Amino acid sequence: MLDGLDPGAHLPLVVVVGGSAVVSLTVAAWAAFRLEPRASLVALVVSILGAVGYQARFLLPAIATDPEAAAFYASLFAWSPALMASSGLHFMVLLNELRIGRTLAFCAVLYGGALVVFSGHTSGLVVTRAVSDPVFGYLLEQSGPLDPFQRAYGGLCILALVGLAARYAIHWRHHPTRSRAAVVLVGGLALPMIGAIATITRVVDLPLYNLAVPLFHASLVVAIRRHELLTFNIEEAARPTLDAAGEAIVVVEPNGEILWLNRAAAEVYGLEVGTRPFGSDIRPCLEGAAAGSPCRGVAAEVRGVACLVAMSPIPHPEQVRVAMALTDVRHLRAAERGLVEAREVAEAARAEAEAADRAKSTFLAN
Repeated sequence: MLDGLDPGAHLPLVVVVGGSAVVSLTVAAWAAFRLEPRASLVALVVSILGAVGYQARFLLPAIATDPEAAAFYASLFAWSPALMASSGLHFMVLLNELRIGRTLAFCAVLYGGALVVFSGHTSGLVVTRAVSDPVFGYLLEQSGPLDPFQRAYGGLCILALVGLAARYAIHWRHHPTRSRAAVVLVGGLALPMIGAIATITRVVDLPLYNLAVPLFHASLVVAIRRHELLTFNIEEAARPTLDAAGEAIVVVEPNGEILWLNRAAAEVYGLEVGTRPFGSDIRPCLEGAAAGSPCRGVAAEVRGVACLVAMSPIPHPEQVRVAMALTDVRHLRAAERGLVEAREVAEAARAEAEAADRAKSTFLAN
């Protein structure tokens, strides 16, 4: 496998992909550890150990025969554990941000199943050879050389990448933290998929993906299911209650951008997710709530509707968010105007009665 290899031929690829992998892993670890510290640590350790262990199978025999080529492969393999780890960690971040668990679980099962077959065939694992050998034997009989099938699988990876990008684009409009999500998409999905395409289509002559990938996807399926249960129990159960509330309830970031709202907020005030409709009249209260100081009874006008605003901070792994309750006071103002008008009419009637009494007294005195 290492005969005739020029160690310097792919040096730019090693540098670019290796640097990208390190950056991707750093960003993924920072984001994922803030969301799921324990699960992130387990996924990271399993991924790196699996990748290093699998690659050692190729590197150790090569060291004795061709140290120069072995050094090149060691440098090229160095980015693979980072990509394996960043892929899983970025998926965890994506789950928490976009909540598309069922779709990702379906993709993970298909993708992970295919990789198990590849891993079993290339590494000679006893558990998977019983399944992989008949499958590959049939494919080789039907397609002749393995190259056409590798190109077809590379095309499948490209389609999967396009599908994930399309799924992300659908959620783009409703996602409040687009810059962070863009890093998740590019670093967590694009880089590992590009590495898979390069490997399978033999742009770079590397072994196929190692066993760490299907292990990662299997753990992700469990994490997806756990996340869906938590999401359903908390958010889905609370949404009907909040939608039935007469008051408008919104969740905003400290800058005033709306992350979530109930039905009354949309119907009464015309609010939308991703907008910043709140003016300077409630800015001090919003900043105070973001700092941890709730406030009540702040008079404000939102989209032309007079209201009283109450705010409370919501703890969040990344940053504090603020829950706002908007009470429509237009009917109170109308009632207040009615009371003022009634008071004015009563005052006028009383003044008129007093004038009549004085006139009567004057007449009787004369």
